[in-house]
Amino acid sequence: MATEPNPSFSVARKWSLSLSMLLALGAVLALLVMANYLGARHFKRWSISEKAQTQLSPLTLRVLNAVTNPVKVTLYFDKRESLYNLSYNLLKAYRYANPLIDLQVVDYINEPTAAQVVKLNHKLGDTDRDLVIFKSQNGDMKVYQGDLSDIDIQPLVRGESKEVKRTNFKGEAVFTSAILSVISARKPKAYFLDGHGEHNPESEDGQSGYSRFASVLRENNVQPARLRLEGPVEIPADCNLLIIPGPRTAISHEVLDKISRYLKQGGRLFVMFYPGSDHHSHPVWRRFSPSGASALVTTS
Repeated sequence: MATEPNPSFSVARKWSLSLSMLLALGAVLALLVMANYLGARHFKRWSISEKAQTQLSPLTLRVLNAVTNPVKVTLYFDKRESLYNLSYNLLKAYRYANPLIDLQVVDYINEPTAAQVVKLNHKLGDTDRDLVIFKSQNGDMKVYQGDLSDIDIQPLVRGESKEVKRTNFKGEAVFTSAILSVISARKPKAYFLDGHGEHNPESEDGQSGYSRFASVLRENNVQPARLRLEGPVEIPADCNLLIIPGPRTAISHEVLDKISRYLKQGGRLFVMFYPGSDHHSHPVWRRFSPSGASALVTTS
């Protein structure tokens, strides 16, 4: 028997689900980021070397295929910096994959006039250097050199070296996230269900806190938020992904019904259970496990 659509899923919601490819990609990105957080890696990290390859990941190619308006990318770097060549070669691969990626290279040391234009156009200060600027009609985003690699301080701590070394070039993950950010009219949003003893996305507690998880989402252009569904509250229309992060107490039938309506309207669900728990007997599993690709279930 058909049920009446929930009032919270307005025409705007249906418009978003059916026509906004970018938001859908954002939700897919959220799923992949969470899988990455739990152990799988979807971006290749290269060693800091001239032999690093520039083969783009399937996720990056999907994001680039979604670019339908020009994105201007300015590589504002001292060419002597260790990450310049890696960044330049990677961005060239982006441009080859989609000509709408307009790449400009400005060496602020040897091209002071061009550098001054970049500083004025993007309101850069004197200390803003060695960065990549992504700009489209929806806004801009700056990626600094420090965001592009991990730092190994162990040799410095042990007294074996007086230098801090960079390891693992993370350019593809960061650049793809930046492009997704500037081509999206608004950020995809992921809601963490709250009120049942779930992991807290705002807590930094090493055992139960999920602040690191939330930080990974933010880094990948997904805005996290907490959500309680008791009472008259419904799942918001801007929810691209609902996360149930390891509930410890029972979830009421009222809340489960709201989640069920959300999924029937095309929503996406990511469920986590505590290791060792009998999740197959959990009401959430029994209710939503047949949902197929709309739900991803794992242990927290």
